[in-house]
Amino acid sequence: MKKKFAAGLALCVASAFATAQTTEFDVNSSRLLVSANTISSNVYFSDVSGSTGNNVLGNIRMYYDYSDTYSGYASQPNYWNYNWSTYLQAGSALGPLGPLGYTGPLSSVGPLWGGSFSWGGISWFPSNYSSWVGKYFWNGDSLFGSSSPYGPSGPLGANGPLSEQAIYRDMPHLNETIGSAHQEQSNDYNDFPHQLDPSGVWGILGPAGPLGALGPLGPLGRRGYGSSGLVSIDSTTGDMIANGQVKRTLEVQYDTASPATYRQYDLSELYPRANLVSRQANPSNFVNDTSFSVDAVSPSCTLSYLNSDNHTFYFKSKYDQFVSIVLTNTNAYAELDFDVYIKADTGNTFNSSTNAATWFGSPTKKFTVNTASALYGGTPVGYQDFAVFRAKKNDVVKVVVKAPFYTGYDMCGYLLHVTGSGFQTKVTGGSYTDSTLFAPRRTNAVTGNKTFNVTGVHQQALTW
Repeated sequence: MKKKFAAGLALCVASAFATAQTTEFDVNSSRLLVSANTISSNVYFSDVSGSTGNNVLGNIRMYYDYSDTYSGYASQPNYWNYNWSTYLQAGSALGPLGPLGYTGPLSSVGPLWGGSFSWGGISWFPSNYSSWVGKYFWNGDSLFGSSSPYGPSGPLGANGPLSEQAIYRDMPHLNETIGSAHQEQSNDYNDFPHQLDPSGVWGILGPAGPLGALGPLGPLGRRGYGSSGLVSIDSTTGDMIANGQVKRTLEVQYDTASPATYRQYDLSELYPRANLVSRQANPSNFVNDTSFSVDAVSPSCTLSYLNSDNHTFYFKSKYDQFVSIVLTNTNAYAELDFDVYIKADTGNTFNSSTNAATWFGSPTKKFTVNTASALYGGTPVGYQDFAVFRAKKNDVVKVVVKAPFYTGYDMCGYLLHVTGSGFQTKVTGGSYTDSTLFAPRRTNAVTGNKTFNVTGVHQQALTW
């Protein structure tokens, strides 16, 4: 455990050398990355109080490229509040005691894994679904009707959290007084929801992350569509089965326009680790997408520092999109990390290969998430290990989960959650095309490049 304390101390030392320069990332070439590491080294120990802190505010910026009816972000781009250092400490929502941590809804005591703690009874579908929906909501419409949970009125539709209106116009102004000037420290200004953008400081907590509608706890997950009665769950593989066939995607009516728009989302499966490792070894038979969770809670798992038996997972991006990864350890005092490697499949050969490890080889392009992310003497240290990065279509991603040093609590016991923001869209009578929540984006006035909505020292540019 002394190494745990040393890891936390290392974060403080690293922060002293953090750059104070704002960086603009060209979306055409950069894999923008926000992770537990980038926030720890640039933000975690920062002091932004008083006049000195005001000089730091411009280092994390929110940009807005809609015509804003509330206030002009184009003329006032540098919005950041004095209060943020308080809710970016280890005890914050990003820490091990938050929703990403060992007792949160994504943990082994949460509803996804079937835990019996405070989250355990939650299901996206009530047991008496038909009578409940008719009495309280959606007017008793069928599951996929125009006013149903999987229609325009539900969380996957145009009236839910996954529309551009909701993410890029409404969310940045939550808890604000409409019509005010929205200056940097105005009384009504709320800086938190700006940073729920996928490129923001807490984008991992936002609507495009694992806690949102696309994640494992939402309508596409085991406790959502997997509980609807329209599919069964294969206990060995974790696959959702409909009419004897594995179902990997779900089509929903997105709006009520004429012609209507439809979206096709990837289902978010919960895969038992041992079976997933076996299946993914042969991509010609199984290629995983960017919407799944790994159940590595079983005591029979072999991950530990003592035997150096790391766990490796492969998946492929079907779209240009943001991808979120969260590693939730089972034990409060365990220290687990992960490495991410990315390799472009320009020839589309991964799907036909028979050996994933041989095909992938040893690419040099990677990033590591290795912050302290547990309790030390009952006190939270660091952030839960997470990353949000931009993947391009046909990128193959390898994630290696490991126990970096011995603590006595690292005998496996974790859930790995991967959530992509991509999907496909079509109108009635048309064909599906790729889409994503990656837009909208602003244009740099000097370079003309498309850049991310939020930029700042909490990000790292990865250029392939």
